[in-house]
Amino acid sequence: MHLSVTDAGRTVPVVQGGRLVVALDSTYWTFRPVAPGGVLRAIGPARVVPRLSHCVPGQGCGTVTAEFQATGTGTAMVEATRTTCAEALRCTAGQGDYRVQVLVRSGST
Repeated sequence: MHLSVTDAGRTVPVVQGGRLVVALDSTYWTFRPVAPGGVLRAIGPARVVPRLSHCVPGQGCGTVTAEFQATGTGTAMVEATRTTCAEALRCTAGQGDYRVQVLVRSGST
C-alpha cells in the first residue's frame, strides 16, 4: 500500500506480512521511529530524494519515503513531523504533523 501527505489522519488496513510505503512531499519531513516489537517494522532508514530543478532554495523540494513491513496483528501509528514549510517558513495549523493509524490484520481472515 502506498500513502502520501493526503492520507494524513486516515486509518488504513494492511495484511500481516504486507508492506506500507509512505512518501511525503517535502524534504523537511522526519519520520518518528515505530515502536520496537510492535506490529510494524521499518525497512531501512527513510530515503530523502531532493528535487533540484525548478526549486527555490529553502523550499524543501523533493520527497521523504519510509517503508514498513507489517510483522504482527494490531494497530500502530506512522508519524512524521516538520517545523519548516514551503520557503523556509515555520509550519502552522497542523502543517507540521503527519499521522496515519495502521490496522494490521491476519492474512488468513
